[in-house]
Amino acid sequence: MIETLLQAILEQVDLPKKDIEHNLRALLNEAVTKMDLVSKDEIESQKTALNNAIKKAKAKKEASYTIASWDKLETALKAAEAINTSTATASKMQSAAKKLETAIDSLKKATTSDKNLRTKFDNLEALIKEAEDLDNNDYTSDSYAKVTTALTAAKKISI
Repeated sequence: MIETLLQAILEQVDLPKKDIEHNLRALLNEAVTKMDLVSKDEIESQKTALNNAIKKAKAKKEASYTIASWDKLETALKAAEAINTSTATASKMQSAAKKLETAIDSLKKATTSDKNLRTKFDNLEALIKEAEDLDNNDYTSDSYAKVTTALTAAKKISI
């Protein structure tokens, strides 16, 4: 690409081609070098910001917040952790950090009724797990069918 650009410029100019080529190469090399340095610094800066946001999110306690706001935080945290690789671009890391910070800032403190609801959902999850572990050979087909029906209904309302 640089060679094509140089050739196009050289065809347009009547000055000594060697001087023009030398000067343009020097300018292009300097520009490319500066771009790489900025990119590396920016990537490191965004990676640090993303890591800080991840640490901040992980320090939060699920029981202290509403289910809905916690779910948004978990989604943003999973996305941020997936982006947090050495191959991610600075803009992707910046976007993930921003979304995670927004989710952290949007956490809503759980009220007593929220905490009670969370306890009920936790209990429901435990019952679902228990029902899933049942062996149908240990029960009559009629009683196991009732458990299966209840299990299906419970899964529809579980978190």
